[in-house]
Amino acid sequence: MNWLISTLLHRGNDLSTYFLPHAYFFKRSILENYQLPFWSPIQFLGFPYIADPQNYLFYLPNYLFVILPVEVAFLILLLGHLILAGIGTFLLAKKIFHLNSLFALSTSLTFVFTPKMFSHLEAGHYNMIVAFSWLPLFLLIGLSFVQKLNIKKAIFLALISWVMYLNYINIIYFALLFFAAYSIYHALTNRGQFKIKLFTIYYLLFTIFFLGLIAPVLFPQIEIAPLTTRSLITYEDVAQPIWSFSLFAKNLLFPFNLDHQQMSTERVLFPGLIILSLAAVGFLKTKRFDRYFFLGWPIFSLLFALGDRIPFFVIFYKFFPLMSWMRITTRLWIISALIIALFAGLGIQSLWRQEKIRHLTLLIALIGFIEIGVINLKIFSRPIEPEKLPVSFYSIIKSDHETSFRVYCTTGCFSLQRLGELGIFTAQGNNPVQLKASIDLIAAAGGYEFNQYIPIIPPYPTFESQPQPSAELFEKLNTKYIVSPYPLTDKNLSLIYQEGNFLLYQNNLSKPAESSFYSAPRSLRIGLILFGLTWVGLAYAYRHPQFLLRPRRARR
Repeated sequence: MNWLISTLLHRGNDLSTYFLPHAYFFKRSILENYQLPFWSPIQFLGFPYIADPQNYLFYLPNYLFVILPVEVAFLILLLGHLILAGIGTFLLAKKIFHLNSLFALSTSLTFVFTPKMFSHLEAGHYNMIVAFSWLPLFLLIGLSFVQKLNIKKAIFLALISWVMYLNYINIIYFALLFFAAYSIYHALTNRGQFKIKLFTIYYLLFTIFFLGLIAPVLFPQIEIAPLTTRSLITYEDVAQPIWSFSLFAKNLLFPFNLDHQQMSTERVLFPGLIILSLAAVGFLKTKRFDRYFFLGWPIFSLLFALGDRIPFFVIFYKFFPLMSWMRITTRLWIISALIIALFAGLGIQSLWRQEKIRHLTLLIALIGFIEIGVINLKIFSRPIEPEKLPVSFYSIIKSDHETSFRVYCTTGCFSLQRLGELGIFTAQGNNPVQLKASIDLIAAAGGYEFNQYIPIIPPYPTFESQPQPSAELFEKLNTKYIVSPYPLTDKNLSLIYQEGNFLLYQNNLSKPAESSFYSAPRSLRIGLILFGLTWVGLAYAYRHPQFLLRPRRARR
C-alpha cells in the first residue's frame, strides 16, 4: 500500500497542491469544528468553498476522508472509481454493443487503461478521474433512454449527470453535448417511430431533475462567477494545449519517442495503434445503424482538440454557451477513447469468430495491451520534482501557536500538501477558480505584475524578476511568515532563519487576526430548497412512473 500511495499520491501534482490540502481541511472542519465548510481559508485569501466546482461537499464518497486517513481514502477512491469505470464499460459493451462477456471484459480493460485516463491519473486530477469513471454508466443509461424512453431511465440519467457535475463540469458538459447530438441523430434516423410529445415530456423531466439536483452548487457558482478570474479568460487561454500539426499527429499516433514535455498531460490522445486498428475492424464489421454517428464523434473531437490551429474551434468558442470557460480542448477526447475501446471490442469479437485466426487474434489483443501499457509506464516515469523547502521551515512555523496567520513564498516554494496536513494557511495556492480581488491583492503585496490567467499563485513566470513583497500589504492579508530564495529588502521583514538557499522572514507588522464567520450565501439556501423538492419529485416519479402519461378522463 505504501508503494501505491507513493506512486499515485506523492507526485507533486494537482493532487498534492489542491486535492490533498483540501481533503485535510475538509476532514478538520467536520471532526474538529463540527461543521460543513462553506468557505475555504487555506489558500490565497480564501474562497467560497460551496462555489468551488471541485468541492467535496455533495459527493458522498468524499466523506471517506472523514472516516479514514486521508491518503488511504484517496487510494481507495481512485482505485474504486477505476473499478467503477471498468464495470460501467463492461455493462455498456454487453447491453448496448452486445458483446459477450469475454470481449466486454477486454473492452472495459481497454478503457480503464487508456493512456488518456492514465495521463490524468498521473497528473493528480482526482475529480476528473471520478467524472471519467461515471461516463460509461452515463452512456449506458443515456443510449438506452434514447432508444426507449421511460421515467426511471430519466431519473437514473439525472442522478449520474448530477454526480458527474459535482466532480467535473467540463466532462458532464461534453457528455450532455454527446447525449443531445445522439438524441437528434436517433430522432432523424427513426422518424417513423419518433413521437415529439413523449420526447418533450421525458427530456424536460430529465432536465428538471438534473437542474434541481445541481441547484445547491449551481446557484453559488453563478453568484460567484463574475467575481472570479475565470471571467477574464481569453481565447488564447481557452485554446490549450498549443500544438504544431506534427506534434498533434505524434501524440495521436506514435508518442513513443516524445519527451515528457512534448507528451504533457493534456496532449495525450494516443489510444494505441493496435486498439485503433481493431476499432476500425469493429466499425467495418458491425451493422449498427448508429456506427457513423460514433465515427463522427472522434473526428469532431480531433478537430476540436486542434484548437486555434484550424478555424473549427473558433465556431464553438464564439457560439456555444459556456464554451469560453472550458479552457482545455482535449478534455472531450475521453468520450472518443471510450468509443474506440467499444469498437475495438467489436473488432476482437468479429476476428475471434473466425476459428482459423483465433490464436492470431489473441496475440494481436495481447500486443495491443502491451502497447498501451508501455505508454502508461512512460507517463508514470515522468520525473517527480523533489520538495524544495527544507522540513525545518515547517517545524518553525508550526511551533508558532498563534492561529489563523498565513505564509507566503516569493517563488511558491511551500509544499501545499504539507501546509494542508499541518493546518497552516497560505497566500499562495493552486486553483483554477479564484476570486479576482484576492489575486489582485496578493499580486500587489507580492510585488509582481501579471495580467494573464493562471491557476497557480504566485505565477511562475514572475520568479526570475525576483519580486520584492511588501510587509505592510501582507500585514493586511494576515501573512506573518515569508520565505524567499533571495534576500528581501523591506525593513519590516526580519530574517529569523536560513537553511540552504532559503531565507525565512517574519513580518514585524503582523497582528493576531480577528475571528471571522462566513455564512452560507442566500443562493445556497434557495438551491437546497429546490434540491429537496427535486428528491421528492424523484421519489414520486420512481414510484409512479406513468403519472405524466395517464390518459385524461373524458368529460361527460
